[in-house]
Amino acid sequence: MVRRVLPILLSLLFLGPSLSAGPWNRIETEYTTIIFAQEDVDQAQSLASFADEVLLSLAQMLDHLPKERVPVILAGRPAWANGMFSPFPASITLYLTSPVDRFLGSRSSSWLRSLYTHELTHYLHLTSPVGVAKYLRFFGPEVPALNTVLMPGWWVEGISTYAESAFASGGRGDEALFTLSWSSPMVEDSLWTLSQGRYNSAFPPNGRIYTTGYLMVDYLVRHYGRESFARANATYAWFPFLGLNGALRKETGLSPKALFSLAVAERKAEIPAIPSLGTRISPSRVGDHYLPIRTELGLVGYSYSLERGGELIRYNEDGSFDTVEDLGHVDRESISLTFSKAVFSFVWADSFSSHSLPLASDGYSDLMLYDFSLERFLRITQGKMLSHPALSEDGTLLVAIEQKGDRYLLVQVDQRSGETSLLYENPHASVYEPQISPDKAHIVVVEIGGGNSSLLSIGKDGKAFVLVGPTRSEIRSPRFVDDESLLFVSDNELGMALYRYDFSTGEVEKLLEDPQGVLAARMEGDTLLYETYTAKGYGVQSVPMAMVHGTPIRMQESEPAPPAAALVDYPSRPYADLLRLNLVIPFPFATESSLQPGLYFHSQSLLRRHQLTGQAGWDLQEGRLLANLDYLYSPGSYSLGVNISLLELRRASVNLSLPLWYSASIHGSSLLSLGTGLQFVMGQSESAYGLSSSLGYQWQERSMPKDFFGSSHGSVSLGMQALAYNFLAPDRLRVMGGMAYQGRLFSSSQMVEAEVEAMAISKGSLGKDVLPYEGFSAIALDGKAKALLSVRYHIPLGLLDQPIPYGGLTGLGLSLSLQTALYHDGMALMWDKELIASARLTASMVLGTGVEVTPFVVLSYRVEGGAFSFTVGLDGKALGTELRSMGVVADI
Repeated sequence: MVRRVLPILLSLLFLGPSLSAGPWNRIETEYTTIIFAQEDVDQAQSLASFADEVLLSLAQMLDHLPKERVPVILAGRPAWANGMFSPFPASITLYLTSPVDRFLGSRSSSWLRSLYTHELTHYLHLTSPVGVAKYLRFFGPEVPALNTVLMPGWWVEGISTYAESAFASGGRGDEALFTLSWSSPMVEDSLWTLSQGRYNSAFPPNGRIYTTGYLMVDYLVRHYGRESFARANATYAWFPFLGLNGALRKETGLSPKALFSLAVAERKAEIPAIPSLGTRISPSRVGDHYLPIRTELGLVGYSYSLERGGELIRYNEDGSFDTVEDLGHVDRESISLTFSKAVFSFVWADSFSSHSLPLASDGYSDLMLYDFSLERFLRITQGKMLSHPALSEDGTLLVAIEQKGDRYLLVQVDQRSGETSLLYENPHASVYEPQISPDKAHIVVVEIGGGNSSLLSIGKDGKAFVLVGPTRSEIRSPRFVDDESLLFVSDNELGMALYRYDFSTGEVEKLLEDPQGVLAARMEGDTLLYETYTAKGYGVQSVPMAMVHGTPIRMQESEPAPPAAALVDYPSRPYADLLRLNLVIPFPFATESSLQPGLYFHSQSLLRRHQLTGQAGWDLQEGRLLANLDYLYSPGSYSLGVNISLLELRRASVNLSLPLWYSASIHGSSLLSLGTGLQFVMGQSESAYGLSSSLGYQWQERSMPKDFFGSSHGSVSLGMQALAYNFLAPDRLRVMGGMAYQGRLFSSSQMVEAEVEAMAISKGSLGKDVLPYEGFSAIALDGKAKALLSVRYHIPLGLLDQPIPYGGLTGLGLSLSLQTALYHDGMALMWDKELIASARLTASMVLGTGVEVTPFVVLSYRVEGGAFSFTVGLDGKALGTELRSMGVVADI
């Protein structure tokens, strides 16, 4: 039986990579391999037309031209914009969905080219064979990734943010909103330090490592040449433990801190000395507060704060604020407020879809409606890709922009059926931020094409009329004053300022500028309300209309159209997602009683659907092979895992996890899943096997920024395992189950958790190692059944922004818990009479290039025996071995 079972497991292990991962194809250029689903073939051909040209330009700056083709994976199904470089194996993933918030600005002529430029810079930078890694490549192609472990986040993102602006049109370096992320804190003399720029935190600006990195690298390149980055990076890689201080001193003669001071001083001198006419009316707390509108409840606007997350707030006459309704995170342009309703986009992901990739889940963006009077939500669409909704004042007309490839077109949405109908499409441009005129006669949109912006008026017949543009000036946030005039913001001159368009004359006049920008505005009686950006986030200002004066202006000319790329039809071939060996390093093989010489290896496929990791060693005393192999196949809709262990006992297992039902809503998500498994244990004289199955249900509410221990959630599970020895018929049954609930304490982020874990066996006993106490695993009783009861009180100690070596401390939390257990010995149910009290202090940290870790320490007290236990751990797992002395247990 054993001889028949092991070959089956080994076949699953090594033939698994040949399982089809779906209809994926590849295009090969001289320097890249582009991997894509057939539906994305047009974007793949477009990327292929410029991929090598961009690569050669960047390779010259970074002094690294890869010997192998660069793998580029195109993901066309996510509902949000993103891209990433990932090691193990080194590859680039590009989300084809362009950003609805245009965070790269409006002057980027091609989202795909800008994104590819950014991520390819990461690839060339982080795979460069520099430093010690240059001489260790025989351990595997991913050895250069070791250079990134301690690398500051600003160094990693700075060169890519610089490249997206220098080697592609547009980019954040040419984007007014990105400029405000550093200029506003400079105006307020509250800029973060360079040490804080090593990592991201919950505090604004969002993506601080990009801002810090761009300031540093742009200054370095402009004053010391483009090649200075590669030289400094090579020097740093030889000894990264002291940071970039030595490398930058060698290259520039200055420390990183001194360079940052010079870069800041240079930028600060460029900020125009413009007086602010506005008075802040939004909350002074840290967070983003957007332009409010007059509703039946009063003045209401969307807000996202660290205390409450996303919510609608009401501005009271006495200057106070009330919460109207919690909404979660909403893009600032994807919410429309009217007198009686709010419509907004709800973005959600389905990582269990058969099309999902581990690095790119399927996503959707649906429309939700909130009625102020009824105080309830209504879901308008299901499984759509809609953003930037606009609802007419009478609530009868709803329009939005709908994703089509990497473009957006204007559609009308039926509020009953959720179906969409096309209103306007430009095959060479995207439209954003639709606004419906008060009389509903036309819709104004911002159109972006070829790096130019325009304001269009679209009639009921779908015909478009150009109001403003096309211009290289960025245009955002159109708002109707009335049927005769329109407000919008633009960086036509210095920074984002407010402009007005007159429909009768076709003239544009400048109305208002602010040293911290004007990002959106609307009239409120004889007052002008406008958004601006501060060191604490977006805020709302007010200014009397008597202080606002119009000055006629002309918009900048449009950028010339970029030369059309030569049309080449690259041949496409099927792609097989095979495992790739990434790393093989010497690593001691630990058995229960000794350390033996061994190797650790890691291999993974490019789509990350196949992973094989493990250790192999040699027992010097016994003269035999030791091994532990783990294989995981994750095609999205299920996961299959195989483990083979060759130690004192030979073990093998196959486990299948299958989601049966998944649901996501604005309030949270729910999952029902089935797990099955087959386990084998083979010893010298006897063998055993087990068949197991479990059913689990879990739900989780939407979390808020200060939910250090997660949001409210619950779970229920029930499982069974049939056990047998020497491959006879199963002779015993093990049943296990559990229930857990965590609830929010009032409206705070403090949580109370109760958990019951239980297990029973039909024959024999469970063993003392089943369901152990925290810190006192050796005192557990044995029996036929056991239930471990735990109650915990979770107290977030705050969101932090504290630099530490190689990263930052971003949060701290304390958990107080009590544990006891019930047993059944076959005769009666007994209480263990043990009571274990514990206090766990957990920290959240960001290290190096963005690795998040949660170290913890636990002090446990055994009430019955009067003994203490001290445990140190990382990411939920205890470290070290257990030591005992005078009734005290310490895990080190």
